Amino acid sequence: MKSVLGLPLPSLIGFGLAIAPTILLAQPSTAQPQGMQGSYVGVTVDSSKTNEMLQSFIEPGTWDGSPTWSPSELWQEPTDNSSVGIENQFQGRLDLPNSKISARGSVFLVDKEVKAVMPMLSYDLAVTDNTNIYAGAGYTFVKTPEQATPLGDRNGVVLTTGVEAAVSDGIVIYGDAKLRLNRDRADTNPPVRVQVGAGYRF
Repeated sequence: MKSVLGLPLPSLIGFGLAIAPTILLAQPSTAQPQGMQGSYVGVTVDSSKTNEMLQSFIEPGTWDGSPTWSPSELWQEPTDNSSVGIENQFQGRLDLPNSKISARGSVFLVDKEVKAVMPMLSYDLAVTDNTNIYAGAGYTFVKTPEQATPLGDRNGVVLTTGVEAAVSDGIVIYGDAKLRLNRDRADTNPPVRVQVGAGYRF
């Protein structure tokens, strides 16, 4: 998946993670680009699922070279502690006019039942007329404590930074990294979760 800057989305996310703290604190000395405008809602895919699917293409499998996963698995994020069922994660941005602040949110569902939600606020910085990098904070609410979800396994503060770009009038691609601050020391899951997605802009 390519961004409007011509770079792979994971590389652009890494670039945003590296420079966001410095840029967000700096005072602009010249006119800034307009940045990506508008609100959107999108479907998010966890990086661990995409890694599994890529490995299925390069590892020995069937003679016809077909992948060992089914398309329905694209929206699933199985974990040892998660509920069995079809899993979906959605993420959105609410553009606040004439402000560098955006309201954001993520929701994780299993069989259409909400298992975790994460409201967020972010500070957005325009990179081009169609691309923003952002950094912010949110709070995860998990319905069942200690049940693993892509948004964490317990209530707590989460820091996030990412990049979003409009590839057409109605389509947005995005990626971010979320850092859980309330991670239990016994938790074997990584504290930082990288995710990508695509959404409809309105």
